[in-house]
Amino acid sequence: MAEITLAELSKSMGPAGEKAAQVAEALGTAIRAAFSAKKDAKVPGLGSLSIPGGNGAGAADVAAEAAFAVGDPASVKAAIDAVRKELLAGKRVKLEGLGVFEIGKDKPEIERQPKGHRLIKPAGAAIKFIPEQPVAGGRVAFSPADDLRQKLESFKGSSIMLVVPERDFFTKTLEYYFQSAGWSIETFTKVNDALQKIESGQAYLVILDALFEDYQKFCYALKVRRETTNTPLIILYPSEKAWGVMPVVSIVGDENLPQPFEFRQLLDTADAEIMRSAEEELIFLQQINIHLPTDEPSIEKVIDTVHKLLESSGLNEEGQVAMSAAFREAVVNAAQHGNKYKRDRKIEVQYLLDSEKITAVVKDQGNGFDHGKFVKSGSTRDAITAARERHQQGRMGGLGIMLMLRCCDRLEYNEKGNQLTLTKNLKPSE
Repeated sequence: MAEITLAELSKSMGPAGEKAAQVAEALGTAIRAAFSAKKDAKVPGLGSLSIPGGNGAGAADVAAEAAFAVGDPASVKAAIDAVRKELLAGKRVKLEGLGVFEIGKDKPEIERQPKGHRLIKPAGAAIKFIPEQPVAGGRVAFSPADDLRQKLESFKGSSIMLVVPERDFFTKTLEYYFQSAGWSIETFTKVNDALQKIESGQAYLVILDALFEDYQKFCYALKVRRETTNTPLIILYPSEKAWGVMPVVSIVGDENLPQPFEFRQLLDTADAEIMRSAEEELIFLQQINIHLPTDEPSIEKVIDTVHKLLESSGLNEEGQVAMSAAFREAVVNAAQHGNKYKRDRKIEVQYLLDSEKITAVVKDQGNGFDHGKFVKSGSTRDAITAARERHQQGRMGGLGIMLMLRCCDRLEYNEKGNQLTLTKNLKPSE
């Protein structure tokens, strides 16, 4: 989530912005004074801040006190209005030396219906205040002003996007289901219109029909953008064949349903994805699922795609080169040894980024192999000798595993041996 300081808001405040730094300092001073006196800190137009253990002495109008300190009530009001605007745009606003305001979302709730099935009700949005330094008494609570609370009730996080070729009976039934649970539904019959939506605001869930010829344009935009990468994406495919092996490198959904499927299955999948996202959105900074056919152009394209993701990951240049080399080796091994370069077999890639590490998972459709001894020998100095011996015997070598072990911080195969997980820490281990 983007962060901006109150002083930085001066550009959007006109003449009043000239005193932004003074206003920010005055507001901070007034809020700290209110806390010291065990009073609530009231900010008209924004809300009230309070700490546990207040003595009931009432509330201090910190806006009025700040206006008196800087001698300019208009500048204080302009600053508060700017904070509201930035918060509702999804940004964090920092009062330097005091703390950060941000909009947070509560988790969706499961509501049981009379007939037994469950209904996922939307998450509520709330403004939270995170102090820069621990405050005596514990957590700082924020209660928004009435008009701000009303705006929060319609915050963009409660919307669901349906991207479908036409608004037919199936779509209308979906709309009815989610609206019954309190969700705001937006249906798009053109990919470009849907793209404009995600560029201006984030939905809580996207259900996309793959019948659009350019549906991949939407998938890339949704999942590569950090602001929307954690939005759950369910893709509906016209058949098992269409879902089987993609003709080109394709971003796939967090869940994928090929026809035919039961309507209840889609609803249950949507509910599960909403709940999963609520659990994971604070963990992952980026998560992308990619499928590709086993051919050279596709392999090169997915390697290039992951390399570009690494460039924006926060990993240093040396780490990017190392992780790229390990990923290339993993994909080539999946194509050569797993899928035997059969184009009707797909390779699945998952890219995950969190605050500490990058994880790349590569899976092929081969029979796997006895990876334990290769990983063990690849981590020792006799790996080259062992690889030469295997090569002379016409068997799979182990130099690739040795390379990957040297280039990443952790390498792990699944039990079968057809799925490899590579992990690279963003910061070198001390």
